[in-house]
Order: sequence, then structure tokens, then C-alpha cells
Amino acid sequence: MLGLGIILSCIIGGTVHLLWQDNQLFRWKTLKDLTDFFFTKYGIAGKIVQMFFHYLRPGYHPDDDDYSRFARARVSVARGVRSYSAHLTSSRASVRNSSRAGGFR
Repeated sequence: MLGLGIILSCIIGGTVHLLWQDNQLFRWKTLKDLTDFFFTKYGIAGKIVQMFFHYLRPGYHPDDDDYSRFARARVSVARGVRSYSAHLTSSRASVRNSSRAGGFR
């Protein structure tokens, strides 16, 4: 529970600091956007509270939940990034090789 308090205070404190730096902290539009995000449009606050109650229930164990779909999604994204990165690397190498051979003059 202490860790949760530390994490939330860092997130909230950082958000307040950045909004203050941008002179957006005390504007009605900012308040409206935050309210929409956390309570109405996306309902993030309600989802977070549900997750905490699930976590804090007696007898909770992480193995009770199957989050493998999130892991599979992350791995598929990582594979896509890796293949795109390999494509970019091979493209750069071919450009370098052709420029050395006098292909771009």
C-alpha cells in the first residue's frame, strides 16, 4: 500500500507540476478535460478503484488472473518493431554501400 501511495503521489505531483509549467493548471478547460478523462468519457478512476479492490481482496494471488493476452500483444508489437528496425537498418546499409560506389552523385 505504501508503494501505491508513492507511485500515485509521483504521478499526480508530476502532472500538477507540468500543468503549472504550461500555465494550464488553473484553467477551466484543464479541469473539464481531467474530469472527462477520469470520471466520464473514459472512466479511468472507476477502473483503477475496481482493480485496487480486486487486488486487496482477502486471499488474492496474482496467479488468479490471466493476463497472457497483454503479454502476447506486447510481444507482437515488439516483433513488429524489430522487423521494421531490421528493414531500416538494411535500407541504411544499402544507401551507404551505393553512395560509396558512386551511386548518389
